[in-house]
Amino acid sequence: MKVIRLSLLFAAFTLFGQSAVFPQTDAGEYLCELGIRYYRWGRHEDALAEFKKVLLIDPDNQTAKDYINKIFSKQKLAPREWVAKEKEAPRFIEREQTVMEALDRTAAERLAKEKALPREEEKEEEVSREIVPVEISGEVQMGLGMASDEIIWRDANADKQGVPGEKNWRFLWGQQRYNAFDSKIYSSLKMDFQTKSKGPLNAYMQLVIDPWSFVGTTKVRAWRTQSVRDDGTIIPDPTPDDYVDMELKYWANTGYTIDEVYRSDAGNIINISELKVSDNKISRAFGNGVSEDWGGGVSGYGQFEVTQSEINRLYRPIRQLWLDYKQEDYKFRIFPIAYHDQVLTSDDPLRLSNNHVYWE
Repeated sequence: MKVIRLSLLFAAFTLFGQSAVFPQTDAGEYLCELGIRYYRWGRHEDALAEFKKVLLIDPDNQTAKDYINKIFSKQKLAPREWVAKEKEAPRFIEREQTVMEALDRTAAERLAKEKALPREEEKEEEVSREIVPVEISGEVQMGLGMASDEIIWRDANADKQGVPGEKNWRFLWGQQRYNAFDSKIYSSLKMDFQTKSKGPLNAYMQLVIDPWSFVGTTKVRAWRTQSVRDDGTIIPDPTPDDYVDMELKYWANTGYTIDEVYRSDAGNIINISELKVSDNKISRAFGNGVSEDWGGGVSGYGQFEVTQSEINRLYRPIRQLWLDYKQEDYKFRIFPIAYHDQVLTSDDPLRLSNNHVYWE
């Protein structure tokens, strides 16, 4: 049915003088090429027949005229006699028949090529079956603070008033017991992507761009290069024999590394305060050890030198990522990146999560 429908369509266009599907020039070129092949193979009669068809379609086709003259010159015939005989024939009917035959031949070739390719409708159906709808939601937060001497656009630290090893929710203020020490000024963009597949498998991803998305680390070996007496006297140690390996952690919400506690190779406890990051580097600083009794009524503490070091920055926009597989009687979830509440369904009375932030 497809071939018949195409043939009728071509006939309609030919009768009404249209050329939207296959122009006359296409048919003329096709017949011309066919005539040239016959000519090269020595089949002059067949070539002459094809070139005649070309002139019926395109009377001004110079290529067909040239080859006809070549054929007549070889056969020693007069072109004028042939033209006169052709004028006597019912040219209109023959022309229409020839055009129809040429167009049908061209249509058959193109249709054969099209059959080898998948139909557009089938492609669209395949694509529609593969596409899974995705629900996208999100929120934008913008923060700005003002002080007496400056405008603050980023200052957020949930552990600002804390000390190493102790969380600062112990610091409360006022009758409402409100923690007024922790600043929370920052801007963020959060986007949630949830697939809505009708099948058992779905996925969820949360992208967050906020100060905590820009973090970094640097590894430093800090040697005990000096000690400090209780009276403030600094005693250099030219041959230090104790050290501590640190991995300082930076986050963009404050522009500082976080304060931490380390233990040296000899067992001393070292307190590292927040270190300012400028030009992607931390400056030279010291970490203080705990007080030591040096005997003879003299005491003090050691200082471990943190040399200038460059921060290895990390970009962590993916805050949560998991796959769900649901059946009627069970549900299975794989979450390579998620908050601790994906594991702990209670309020964590045993503090099994250790209250770590996601990137720690």
